[in-house]
Amino acid sequence: MPDSPPPRRPGRPVEFNRNRVLDTAGLMLMNGGIEGLTMRRLASGSGTTLAAIYRHLGDKEGVLSAVLDRFSEDIPRTPTHGTPQDRMLAIGHGMYAVLVTRPWIVDILRRGGSTGTGALWFAEEFIAAAEELGATPVDALNTYRALWNYVLGALLTRVEPERTLEADTPLARKILAAAERDNLPRVRAYIDGPMGTSERLFRRGLLAVVAGLAAQCRAA
Repeated sequence: MPDSPPPRRPGRPVEFNRNRVLDTAGLMLMNGGIEGLTMRRLASGSGTTLAAIYRHLGDKEGVLSAVLDRFSEDIPRTPTHGTPQDRMLAIGHGMYAVLVTRPWIVDILRRGGSTGTGALWFAEEFIAAAEELGATPVDALNTYRALWNYVLGALLTRVEPERTLEADTPLARKILAAAERDNLPRVRAYIDGPMGTSERLFRRGLLAVVAGLAAQCRAA
């Protein structure tokens, strides 16, 4: 059952320090992800009460949104120079660099309903580059969505250090059996390929994704 604020009692007003609450929430997210952040633990760790947090920030979703906004304000802008395609590539690298060490942000964004307003310049710069290549505003927005989906997918399947699937494991045997049964020679041939998405594979894939998006913008 989710935490709910207890009935308010009369007496001296409870101290509420927004920065301390958000700092504490950020540490909880870094150490335990979204599941590690509970409203009761947050109130206890930040020296305030549940009622005060609900009054100033709202429920857990409100806290997550406030933490995300605060963090995003401190994201340094990725230098974007060169051709529009160069700038699109730099933005993809910048987004990955920000998120790869902060998986809790990915978890928040996956839930929907929140965005770090301080990071909206990623979208602004990417869409501007796409339009410069000839994309319509709608197509430019769609290219940004495609980039975001690639970055998010790479983070959700991240494996570091890079490794391959061991041949004599239940998963490998299951894949090989299915490939043999359904006549999938390429799946069988690449069974010993890398598992998941390492940073090296992300960078290689990003080159192809951006090149394809840039070509689509030029053809718009």
